[in-house]
Amino acid sequence: MNEPLFKSRKRGRDGEYRVRERQAYRVLSNAARFCGIPYKIGTHSLRKTFGYILYQNGQSIELIQKFLNHASPAITLAYIGITRDDMDEAIWSMEI
Repeated sequence: MNEPLFKSRKRGRDGEYRVRERQAYRVLSNAARFCGIPYKIGTHSLRKTFGYILYQNGQSIELIQKFLNHASPAITLAYIGITRDDMDEAIWSMEI
């Protein structure tokens, strides 16, 4: 499970064919710009979006916390942009 997500055509100094974080950032940033996205997109954006989508699809915050290697669920909620107002709104919008 140590297989790189993105493989390079060139072998690195360590003998592996993996794309380094800096190059992955460049590729993602250029692709976003090409698509007309006006703000910066990079590897960190993907990581946060991954956590947010897991949360929106009903995964437990504890599982997401472990995926993202955070110390607490509160840190994970803040990291993916879920505020107390969002949680209150979810409660108040429930139909009983």
